[in-house]
Parts: sequence; C-alpha cells; structure tokens
Amino acid sequence: MKFAKTIALIALISVAFAATNAAVTVSSPITNTVSAKVSKKVLKPSRPQCKATTLSGNRCKRHAAEGSNYCSQHAAIFRKQEKEPKAK
Repeated sequence: MKFAKTIALIALISVAFAATNAAVTVSSPITNTVSAKVSKKVLKPSRPQCKATTLSGNRCKRHAAEGSNYCSQHAAIFRKQEKEPKAK
C-alpha cells in the first residue's frame, strides 16, 4: 500500500510542476480517482523600468508608475524640481 501511495504522490508532484495552458485535473494512476486541480499562474504584463538614475549613477531598479517614465519616488522629485524657480 505504501508503494501505491508513493507512486500516486510522484505523479501528483510531476503534474503540479508541468506547465499547461489550462487547468489540469490530476488523477492517481492506481485508483483513477481525482486528487487535485492545478491551474496555471496568470502572468501580469511587465511594466517598464524607471528611467531615472540614482545618486551613485546607477539606473533605478524600480518599475515606472502607470502612465509615467519614472517610479513614484523619482516622479515626485522631478515634479518638485519643475515647481522650484531656477536660480541664475
């Protein structure tokens, strides 16, 4: 009986890691009973990277805010700089 459970567990694990296009019903090869449902993870569309550079000169690693080229932190800095009068 332990062998049958082990085989069923291996089959369940192998199907759980397989990538499929839709939900998969996993059944035990020994008893032919449904034991679990595995669904594919839905991927979100990728967002662009922030175009600002940090003080050390590296490019910011955050994602740009929706509808902007900059992350929320850098967008706030650029808005503040635009409002300040330029010194001559």
